[in-house]
Amino acid sequence: MSSIGVRSPYFITDNDTSIAYGTLAIDIDGTLRYVITKDVIPGTTTVTIDISQLVRDYIQPVYDSGFVAADTGAVTVDYELNLFTAAGGASAKNPITGTLEAYDGYNYYYQGNNYTLPANGDLVTGGRIYVPEGGSGFILKMTSDVVSIVTFTGSDTSVSSTAITRLPCSRYVSYPVVFINRFGVQQQMFFTAKTVESIRTNGSKYKSKFNNNDGSINTNKHQVVDFNKNAKRQYTLNTDYISVNEDAFNAHIQELLLSEHVWIDDDELNIISVPVNVVTSSVQYKTSLNDRLVSYTIVFEQAFDLISTGR
Repeated sequence: MSSIGVRSPYFITDNDTSIAYGTLAIDIDGTLRYVITKDVIPGTTTVTIDISQLVRDYIQPVYDSGFVAADTGAVTVDYELNLFTAAGGASAKNPITGTLEAYDGYNYYYQGNNYTLPANGDLVTGGRIYVPEGGSGFILKMTSDVVSIVTFTGSDTSVSSTAITRLPCSRYVSYPVVFINRFGVQQQMFFTAKTVESIRTNGSKYKSKFNNNDGSINTNKHQVVDFNKNAKRQYTLNTDYISVNEDAFNAHIQELLLSEHVWIDDDELNIISVPVNVVTSSVQYKTSLNDRLVSYTIVFEQAFDLISTGR
């Protein structure tokens, strides 16, 4: 069974002479979810159906203090593609069937479609992670298309086949950030340098006029009134200076900015796995050759209103 990433297109395709259309049945975690009928591509004898967006609707990655491999949100996909003639008769060709394990991963444009995760290996780009001195954590790895968690302690210099670069102790509080990387699994990144927390308010205004009983203006009342006021807290975090294999670190920054699922462990709020969105939308890649010191500033914003408005 192959493991696939469905943030990029994944096509189920088959062809036969004299066919007019195909019907694809998709089961997700054992339940029939879709039956799709599609005509052949004009001028060919091929039926092609992209299942990625359909499957991705059922993948919900999570992160909390009790993190387990199942929190990747991966789903099992069974499919069957049958071909038919214009008269509705079944093709003599056997149906195309298969089973896939789908993750919220992706590949890059120049790598083409039908992205499959490595069947074996650590699910970390560049084969290196960056962790504070004495810090522990985890990575995820694939073994025979099965994802598992591998933990490491504060004294380890490697985990599985991934090297650990230790960041020096800092006077600032370390903020562990967890994000879904390009393999569709959780990955840790530690921001150990200067930290700034702030608040960004939003709301609407309207004009009003309050008169006294004699018709005069009541100057103690607001003429311009704030309405529906709320706010979001922001974190401006800085990485430490990286001097070892900055290409791997740049790849991690790239995947962080591309991630749609990010969390921060906020010790000040005493909350594990605060859901956040990445506000920073662009960075300039740094190298030790061009910049001598490689460090990044990334702004995050809590993914919820400060004043509870959930109804």
